[in-house]
Amino acid sequence: MSSFSQFINLRSLSLFHVRSKQILMKIVVELRHLVNLTHLCFNSYYLPHHDQTDFELIMSNIWSLPSRTHCNFNIRMKRSQLFSVPPILSSSLEHLSLYGDTFKWNLINRLFQYTPHIKSLRIHINSYNDNDDNEYIKCSFSKLLDLSMTIFDVSYPSKIFSFLQRTPNLCRLNLSMRFGLIDGHQWENIIRNYLPKLKTFRFTMETLFDANRLSKERIDELIN
Repeated sequence: MSSFSQFINLRSLSLFHVRSKQILMKIVVELRHLVNLTHLCFNSYYLPHHDQTDFELIMSNIWSLPSRTHCNFNIRMKRSQLFSVPPILSSSLEHLSLYGDTFKWNLINRLFQYTPHIKSLRIHINSYNDNDDNEYIKCSFSKLLDLSMTIFDVSYPSKIFSFLQRTPNLCRLNLSMRFGLIDGHQWENIIRNYLPKLKTFRFTMETLFDANRLSKERIDELIN
């Protein structure tokens, strides 16, 4: 593969279905030449032969791009892979989509600490066994305008609300929950008291329950 140094004026780069570790890591190293790149999309699906070190190298090189404003990242490695926010300040990144491996609630602070200008964020969160304390809610996420989240195993719904209470300028919220229930009264309280600028709200819940044991009152509580 030729060096990216001949493409220093490139503004947008999208990569799909890169299954070779050698090729992918070569591309990652070459990213440093793309100083004017603003839009980057990595969509390689499952890469079984990568490890945590490879993943951290990929993220560090992405975070180091000086002009990148948009990043769509979807690379799945081993099942045990945890998303790792690199300790590199990204002052240009404003629009971030992170899909693929696990993102935990306790990384929220770190994500915003190193990407302080994020305006739109799309992530998948798996809160299974994520029973840590609420340290992540210390920050204010006032620059966030557009949020799309898919949350698996909502064992601690208070974490969702604690996070949203610190997004006062949020205009668009798209939330999908798997294996959890939150009723309409809770949402009304959050929207009225903490999301004054919210214009668009899309919410879906998927869960498993015994319909014979679910009372009419509980159904009304969830819907209304």
